[in-house]
Amino acid sequence: MRHVYTSTSLTLRFLSTTVSFISAHRVALLSLTAAIVAYNVAVTLSTIRLKAHNAWVAITTAASKAYAVVVTHLKTAHLSLQVAMARLSGNWARENLLMGELKKNGAALTNVYALLAAAVIAAGVAIVASINRQSKAQKMLADIEKEARENTAEDVKRIEILKTVIEDETASIHNRRKAIEELQSIIPD
Repeated sequence: MRHVYTSTSLTLRFLSTTVSFISAHRVALLSLTAAIVAYNVAVTLSTIRLKAHNAWVAITTAASKAYAVVVTHLKTAHLSLQVAMARLSGNWARENLLMGELKKNGAALTNVYALLAAAVIAAGVAIVASINRQSKAQKMLADIEKEARENTAEDVKRIEILKTVIEDETASIHNRRKAIEELQSIIPD
């Protein structure tokens, strides 16, 4: 029983060995720790870059699909309006040709009356948009006219003051000439 080991003595021996190992190999351990941290940072950055790339691909794919849908709908709307115009003008042959194009393109609105209704709705939307633009333009015109009236009133007032100075015989010739020059700058010739 010469060597009796207790848990406390084993723990102290382990700690002593660990501390001496760390102090003896601290440069190598620091280098390994730095390498592991750098590797983790590089992996994290690469993952972020990959996720950003995947998000960009998803966005461009969605935009491309949306563009294709919009183009398809615009083509269908254009053909629908042509069909409606052919129906209204009595050109049955062109109407049948265009209806075939619509069916070939997979349009759901193959009924001429539904196409006419769609055209009327589109025209209504266009009219409402035009009315909105017209009301904005009228408001802008009213603002411009108001500003012009204000500016004109200021100019008329200034002209009256200058006329009074010019016609005042008690004013100096210098002041009267200055008033004439200013009046000529406001109303040239």
